[in-house]
Amino acid sequence: MRDFETIRQMTIDLQNNRTPVIRKMQEIQSHYEGDLVIPMPDVADEPDMPNLTPSLITDVVDGLSLRAASVKPSVYSPALDPYKEVGVRSKQMATDRRRILSATYHHNGWALLRRRYLRHLNAYDTASVFIEPDFQTGMPRIRVRDPLMTFPEERALESMDAPEHVAFITRYSGDYLRKRFPQTMAERGGPITNADVSEMWDVFEWVDSEQIRFGLLGPVFQNGDHIYRDYNMFSGPWMPLTDPIVNRAGMCLAITPGAVTLHRIGNRLNALLENAKWQSKLLALDILAQEKAVFPDMYVLGSRGMSPRLADGQWHDGRDGDINIVTDAERIGTLNQMPDVRTSQMVDRLERNFRVSAGLSPMFGGETPGAALRTGRALNEMAGISVDPRILEIHEIDEVWMPHVNKAILSCYKGWFGNKKYTLFSGWAGDRGQVEFVPNKTIETTDNTVSYAIPGADIVQVTQVLGSMLGAQTISTETFQRHHPWVEDPHSEQTRINDEKLERGAIDGMLQQVISGQMPMAVFARIREKMKDGTMDVFSATVAVDDEIREEQARAAEAAQADQQAMMEQQQGNLLAQMGLAAGPQAAAPGAIPPEAMAAGAGGAPGPQNMRDVLMAAAQGGG
Repeated sequence: MRDFETIRQMTIDLQNNRTPVIRKMQEIQSHYEGDLVIPMPDVADEPDMPNLTPSLITDVVDGLSLRAASVKPSVYSPALDPYKEVGVRSKQMATDRRRILSATYHHNGWALLRRRYLRHLNAYDTASVFIEPDFQTGMPRIRVRDPLMTFPEERALESMDAPEHVAFITRYSGDYLRKRFPQTMAERGGPITNADVSEMWDVFEWVDSEQIRFGLLGPVFQNGDHIYRDYNMFSGPWMPLTDPIVNRAGMCLAITPGAVTLHRIGNRLNALLENAKWQSKLLALDILAQEKAVFPDMYVLGSRGMSPRLADGQWHDGRDGDINIVTDAERIGTLNQMPDVRTSQMVDRLERNFRVSAGLSPMFGGETPGAALRTGRALNEMAGISVDPRILEIHEIDEVWMPHVNKAILSCYKGWFGNKKYTLFSGWAGDRGQVEFVPNKTIETTDNTVSYAIPGADIVQVTQVLGSMLGAQTISTETFQRHHPWVEDPHSEQTRINDEKLERGAIDGMLQQVISGQMPMAVFARIREKMKDGTMDVFSATVAVDDEIREEQARAAEAAQADQQAMMEQQQGNLLAQMGLAAGPQAAAPGAIPPEAMAAGAGGAPGPQNMRDVLMAAAQGGG
């Protein structure tokens, strides 16, 4: 483990070696944020003018970065045993690792942080991501750090390995450090005195595979150069601020992606900065010339060697209606000078050259001669069907470096929170459940891959290309869903599509039955009432209404049977009441009343079958 003095010297060396690149990055940042002003000729009371040209640097950075960020890559973690469905080393464990990464993205707001990360990568050719163990939330935090204050290990441009050590530098005032870290006060043996409270001091955060450490680096000037002084009690204005923190992840948690360029990073937009400066300067001068043409300079010629003078001592603006009285003057004239029209042409030419070099179509400006949006080529440029090579490079850089970020996230879980049980919402569009895991059990490996379906294409282009291939039957629906960035879980998505098709078919079938009279409207209304609150789909509602109707039919059948039984018993009672003389002569005929009925009448009420025989016999006798 490196000691403090070694870390301090390595940080200063990294800072000194990287200073020229940082200066170029700072210039790009100033153009992006519009912090530049155009100095005008040294004329009394002449104010500096802001940048009046289009924000071309901002358009280049934001335009490409937002298009690149519109597509989310797919993340995969391999199963240690691809033939095992569940359990240890299974495909289910691999899916849980993907859900762990997705949950970490979701809880850190990576969808927005990623836009800033890609802006850095597009503007500076490098970016900075730090995976920080957050002990308050008990999970890793994804921090997008400022590349201008990030100093990674020096390495070859073609190297795609993660850095072994990185130093982050942050500047604070002496007053803040004295209050936050009392050990830095001169009264307690530190280097910051009462006179140093307004100065800015560099604080470094060192991260490598063994430790994380904070230290005071020293005071700096406004431009970032170190201030060197003679210290009687110290070897220099530096000191450790904390004890070293053991890095339990076992790897450097700082990732600094970089583009492979011709010479060194930070020079993609540098060649265009002077172009933007000249546009701003020429346009500002042209505006001043236009102002002079509207309000020209005036002159007065004296007569007979006399000095002209104003009668009331001041010159009145002609717009206020007052008359200027000049004595001892022979003639009053104006210096009328029209601005050169070639100046505005030169500004337009510079802007067009900028757009061509930066990959922005000049046709979007609407003023390119012979190439307005009425032409087919202009419409093709507007649609942007072709894959942009600049976005392609951003996606390919992301595919190489994001696996290092994912590995740092998984290693942070295992190193600091290995035995903690988590229950997190994964944030997947097709995942409605939560992922439950213990890092030491679920994270069997930190290997992962990150890939884009069509590198270099934005979300509209991906949809167009995949849709065309699906329409041409060159890919399946499952392949389309697996490669589209908005479809997180193809299986769940396909299941929902099939359910929607079945629901539409069921509703269409019901409507046909209602129209043809096969289904009463009242039954259809009852099914719709079940679906109104959203708790039932058409199938559940149909089954529920069918069960209710069956129960109603069963109750109606039982009631009808009970009514029939009561009627038969009443008829039986009436017949028994008419036995004997009350039955009339016809009842005395042989065979009029069967012996079974008489036996039943003597022993009790006849059963249903006997009553039927009695009624039949009575009917025959009456005939």
